Amino acid sequence: MTIVKDVWEGKKIYVLVSKIGPYKLFFSDIYNTAPQKEVESEVINAYLTLLVKKFNDKNTERAFVIDSFEMTNIWQQKKPKMKIDPCLYKYLIGIVNQSHH
Repeated sequence: MTIVKDVWEGKKIYVLVSKIGPYKLFFSDIYNTAPQKEVESEVINAYLTLLVKKFNDKNTERAFVIDSFEMTNIWQQKKPKMKIDPCLYKYLIGIVNQSHH
């Protein structure tokens, strides 16, 4: 908790904290979880990845995370770049990254 407090007070340390799936989280990402800050897409995507992994580990139904940048493209009716069969999943989960999340 001391590290989080230090980062929230403005000590922006660009050190890799964790890697969750393809997402890398740095101290600077923790800084943006402070009150009155905007959460970074990397944090949102990493969190959703963990939630879906936990769900898939416990259930026979499957879920899939759509990256927030890809989800925003889909929301804006742009051609998706992902190559999945949505029929293989019970849930497709994604966050639209627009206008400050």
